[in-house]
Amino acid sequence: MYDFKVNFLYKILLTSHELPPLSSLEIPIPLTPLDKKDGFIHLSNSTQVIQTAVRFFGNEDEILVLKISYNQNGIKENVKWEAPPELEERFPHLYGDLLIKHIIDIVQVKRLKKGGDKGFEWPEGWLET
Repeated sequence: MYDFKVNFLYKILLTSHELPPLSSLEIPIPLTPLDKKDGFIHLSNSTQVIQTAVRFFGNEDEILVLKISYNQNGIKENVKWEAPPELEERFPHLYGDLLIKHIIDIVQVKRLKKGGDKGFEWPEGWLET
């Protein structure tokens, strides 16, 4: 559904989440408990990731956000755009491994101290379609 507009997807993790060494390109990122339970990796596009961060990680002081290339290394073929039961909006769900080689960039994002719409201080220009 979003294929023609999407170049990047995003994965939000707790800062305590263990990542493999970045030199290990073929090593999968360990699944979160929610991803294990649901049988796929929850991702967001650039317009969804801000609200996803607020909704599911709003109590965290900091989060890790992985930027993933959608059109390279076989990600696109393993993503299904599906709507959660309570929403009509479709989110990207990865049915397969998320490998280090899929990650373009990683940022640690801090929660805004005074609240605000975005909830977190995103690096300017970092979120891309």
